[in-house]
Amino acid sequence: MKKKIITCAGVSFVIIFVLLSVNFLQSGTGSISKENIEKENEFKKSLDVVAQEEEPDEVSKEFANKLGVDEKNIVSTGNAIKSTYYSFTVLSWTKGKEYPGYALPEGKNLADYPGAVLDEQGNITNDFSYVVVNLSVKNQSSKTIENDLIWGYIRLRFLSAPSKYSDYIGEVTYLGEEKPRILNHNYYAETFAPEEEKVMPMIFVVNDALLDSEAMYLEINPTGAVIDNPDYDIRRYIVLN
Repeated sequence: MKKKIITCAGVSFVIIFVLLSVNFLQSGTGSISKENIEKENEFKKSLDVVAQEEEPDEVSKEFANKLGVDEKNIVSTGNAIKSTYYSFTVLSWTKGKEYPGYALPEGKNLADYPGAVLDEQGNITNDFSYVVVNLSVKNQSSKTIENDLIWGYIRLRFLSAPSKYSDYIGEVTYLGEEKPRILNHNYYAETFAPEEEKVMPMIFVVNDALLDSEAMYLEINPTGAVIDNPDYDIRRYIVLN
């Protein structure tokens, strides 16, 4: 009898808990759930953004054929390309051993990684070089984008690179800013006001052997997510030419 009473009490408690939970969801958390659904729908809509309005140029078409991607997802330097909420344009780029003029963030040592040796002026003295890409990123949406790790989702790639460097990651070595930001887990994060455009010099320090590749290009994945469905491939490519 005692066991039955305890069981009934337990069942009653569960029912009351469920009813209270439903009531809470309807009155409070329901609005959060609705907000999440709206965000998800908005993001799905952003996946349908047309990468570029213009007909791809011959360089883009040739690259698309070699990379095995849609030619509309590739542009040359100076041309804009869109993905999700953003528009990307490489304004200019340079390569060389001369110090690019942007100080390293505190705690960053190029000798430790990737292995570049610098003189007192910041010039590289061994078999590495600076590749500096001035990238314009514009928030095309009417909403603020907060603390997006966008600079960390950009990779420098090489066409027909030596097999020895097949595991090269290609991430930005550091950001070119007058006052270096703090080097922490939010180093690559950026906030954009509605329709705001920002230009960031991105510094890549790469082995000279990679510079002998057929060509260089940026691969941009605005979410950093693994893409396994070609119908939802949001990656974009910009040829450094």
